[in-house]
Amino acid sequence: MNFIEMVQRLQLVYDYQIVLISCGAFYIAIGTDAVVLNSLLGLNTTCVKHEICKVGVPKNSIKKYIEKLDETSYGYIVLDYNKDKKEIVKLYEKQGNHSKINDFNKGCSICENYGKYKITEYEESLQNFLKKRTRLRNSETTHPRCFGNIYLHEVDSFIKHKLHIKYYARYLDDSVLIVQSKKGSKKSIKANNKIFR
Repeated sequence: MNFIEMVQRLQLVYDYQIVLISCGAFYIAIGTDAVVLNSLLGLNTTCVKHEICKVGVPKNSIKKYIEKLDETSYGYIVLDYNKDKKEIVKLYEKQGNHSKINDFNKGCSICENYGKYKITEYEESLQNFLKKRTRLRNSETTHPRCFGNIYLHEVDSFIKHKLHIKYYARYLDDSVLIVQSKKGSKKSIKANNKIFR
């Protein structure tokens, strides 16, 4: 699992909060969170992945942006990497309203500066934090749809990005795939059988 996929999973876990996470000299937000922050705070967006926006807040300016976020009704969580403990820690957190924006981008194409993050320093810590938080949420009373999104994320990605299924929908563990031909349906069934064995 790469850095962006882990951030996307964190967004599922903290689905009623904007997720800002340490990335070099910035705290970044991606997807819907980036679009919300662009709208609220006027942060510039770039593309982190095809059709997924990213915004960055310089670490030395985070308090100023937190004060601005506190003036809104939105919830947020800011996560940083503690090098001494080699773990992810919460710097700031506020409960609040869920975003009404469902777009992962502002209609932009891939930026010229598009590149893959090579942050390996704390990816393992981020993954451990995510596992701990997921276990905590499992022990709480949580809507099953959240679990479906977390546990079936890899299946969703496989169907969309590896099988290139254009029309795909899932609710909890029920899936619908629309393909153009009988050959396409056989290919999809065969691939799904490999996943679920």
